[in-house]
Amino acid sequence: MHWTWHWVVFVPALIIFSIISQFSRGAMNRANIAKYGPRADYRNDVGGAILGCVLAGAIYAAIATAIVGFIF
Repeated sequence: MHWTWHWVVFVPALIIFSIISQFSRGAMNRANIAKYGPRADYRNDVGGAILGCVLAGAIYAAIATAIVGFIF
């Protein structure tokens, strides 16, 4: 089986998955504060929250790109 890396797929997927990750981080903020305390609030560490969302988006985008590379 052969696969190819598609930058045309990865870059838009990175943007889309990073935004989805930020929305899910915001939706889970109250639960994270209740479980882990006030340090889990993304407003206390905005840079870390953004970096984590971009990293998660990159991982999801890489997986999606690999799947697309196997199919096409």
